[in-house]
Amino acid sequence: METILKKSIISVGIFFSTAVSAQESTILDYFNISDLKGDILLDWQITQGSTCNGIKIYRSVNNSAFVQVGEIDGICGSFSLPKRYIFKDETPVKNQTNNYRLDLGGYGNTETVGIEIIDFDVKNYQIRPNPIRSTSQLMFSNEKNKEAIIYIFDAKGNRLTPLITKTNVVAIEANNYTLGLYFFNIIIENQLITSGKFIVQ
Repeated sequence: METILKKSIISVGIFFSTAVSAQESTILDYFNISDLKGDILLDWQITQGSTCNGIKIYRSVNNSAFVQVGEIDGICGSFSLPKRYIFKDETPVKNQTNNYRLDLGGYGNTETVGIEIIDFDVKNYQIRPNPIRSTSQLMFSNEKNKEAIIYIFDAKGNRLTPLITKTNVVAIEANNYTLGLYFFNIIIENQLITSGKFIVQ
């Protein structure tokens, strides 16, 4: 059996390609967290035969103080079968780590799980850090994990060795480049996804 929190309706048949799991509390079968198109989805199940006196959902951003973002009143769980709960946080803080934990009434807090939602805005990419002095991460949208080719050019227009990945992030190592300004194009399935630039110092 499952319970979907008010204002958090979503199909339970969705498959999550990326998720983070917490170490389960003694009355939980699992506690998962995942990115759902910019929202954050919490999914947990109370073990058959276990109950608790309400559940409070807490969020902390970058290890700041936890604040309550949701609540289930009354007795939760069931003596006769496992009971599933889903909560969708529609207002996560973008480009920072959102940490979550559950207060299971009478059983204390669960372990904390965290996830970062990257907001690519109009550029459709982020480079952290930029300028680059050692290693930087180039992040971009690649939801289907297709092969992405990153073509890199120096300030004179010379094409350098491309970077290839099937994820949404690739490392740029400063020691592979001389100091200066570089430009890049990200190509997925022969289509230009975005272009940008970075500086190596």
